[in-house]
Amino acid sequence: AGFFGTAYAAVSRGFCAPPGPAIKFAPLGTTKAQLAQPALQTCGDVFRALVPTLFVVAGAISFLYGLLFLQARAGYTTTMQLKETARKKGEKPPTLLGVKYLSKELGTLWADRSVGNFLEQFVPFLVSLFAYALFVSANRASALGWIWLFFRGLYSLLFGK
Repeated sequence: AGFFGTAYAAVSRGFCAPPGPAIKFAPLGTTKAQLAQPALQTCGDVFRALVPTLFVVAGAISFLYGLLFLQARAGYTTTMQLKETARKKGEKPPTLLGVKYLSKELGTLWADRSVGNFLEQFVPFLVSLFAYALFVSANRASALGWIWLFFRGLYSLLFGK
């Protein structure tokens, strides 16, 4: 199902987290006796609040695998095109290794930069996504995560133009 299946599942399930942060802290002025009482919030509550955020992470990983597939495809396609051009000119054809890892052809450069840009931003994205979901708003973190993924897709589409 990939990226679109994950996005569909997230939308059909709805942004189901309760409003507010996933982790709720005791308000200021809480006494030691009140803190000693059993916690009202369990790990299950936190996990349920993070479900929309986890859908975003699944969508981001699916998107990354799609970019990796396109990167491999761009290398093979560009190699075949350059081999055909070299054959017509009577020149030595390039190797897949040379095209995939050393070439500055637009097709491979587009794919390499799309993957590279995504990977450069992925770890800070995950840290900020979960920090925002845990401490500010799980629902808003999910919405901002989908917006970030949309713009990562736009970068990939517009870089080659």
